[in-house]
Amino acid sequence: MTITVLYLISTSGTSTFSFTVSPFNTPPTTEPQGSFSLQTGSNGGKTIDGCTGVKLTTVTTGQLTSPSFVMANTLINTVAQGNLTFKLATAIFISDTIQIKFPGEMSLSITGIIMASGNRAVQSYSVVGSVLSLVIGTGTQLFLANTVITLLISSVGNPPSTATTGIFSISTKRSNYGIDSLVQSLTYTATSGVLSASLSASVLEIGATSVYTLQVTFTNKVTSAGVLYITFPNVFTMASGTFSCTSNASISTTCNYASSSRTMTVTSISTSGVNSGTTVSLTINGITNPISVGSFQSLSLASTYNSSSDYVDTLSSGLSLTLTTRLLPASNVAISASASTVYTLTTMTITITNQNPLAISSLLYIVIPS
Repeated sequence: MTITVLYLISTSGTSTFSFTVSPFNTPPTTEPQGSFSLQTGSNGGKTIDGCTGVKLTTVTTGQLTSPSFVMANTLINTVAQGNLTFKLATAIFISDTIQIKFPGEMSLSITGIIMASGNRAVQSYSVVGSVLSLVIGTGTQLFLANTVITLLISSVGNPPSTATTGIFSISTKRSNYGIDSLVQSLTYTATSGVLSASLSASVLEIGATSVYTLQVTFTNKVTSAGVLYITFPNVFTMASGTFSCTSNASISTTCNYASSSRTMTVTSISTSGVNSGTTVSLTINGITNPISVGSFQSLSLASTYNSSSDYVDTLSSGLSLTLTTRLLPASNVAISASASTVYTLTTMTITITNQNPLAISSLLYIVIPS
């Protein structure tokens, strides 16, 4: 295409001038374009100045917007359909490519892709590592600018923990040159599984010091750096500190309790990590039972994949015990009378050394023999 500009201003010697051409479309992709040629000439058609090889300023991709990614099943370590949505800035045509780089925490074993937008087909797709490339098929001008694209992608693997993933990278291309790309940050967060566990205690009397044993079956894998958090209900009044504890899967398990959060942090649960479905027996010494008779609210558990606080499995019910009255030994009670003669009005003195703390409003019940 040649553009002729008539009646340029009169100049004497060297000068700088500019003019605009509007409307003028930039190239459709970032593919390097040919160069411009310019020349000035007289009204008689004689060339005065000429120039070739002038290039347009670098062209950048348009910006994909409104991105979202939703899994049909959000549970960690599961495989399910992933639905990816975004809005085009620039039209894409038959045989153009959509390329998606998934976060490294997710896996791809794709068996099919459906374009839910515009009832169009996918001509072909390929997966290399975490990168999915699909070629659009059928039609002519498939999707205009500002069209919302939705891809239904089969068999996407959820991350191994609830940690927020790295970002998705999405772009549209033609002959491997960029058209649009995603600038906004798009991430994904999976949900935790559910632990299976049981609780028992060596002593069930209120206020007694007991050994608690937890049998914990892990639904999802944790590494050797994984952590188990045990949160006690507010009826427990233990002081902060390190408790003696053992695990049947490790020789160096440690249990540190923080009274401010009533949470015990168990590290080195296993020497080599815990696989899915594995049961670990954890024994904790020196737990002081609450001082209320009956069942207390359940303990809560949460496991992490590694040393971070991103949960793998959780449990918040079913870990309770029923506590019983703590009997005072006879040596803790003394009863005396001011007179020892039979059938004499007297003053009886009862002395009790209690084993559990008593609140100001506590009651004392005395059953006198008939």
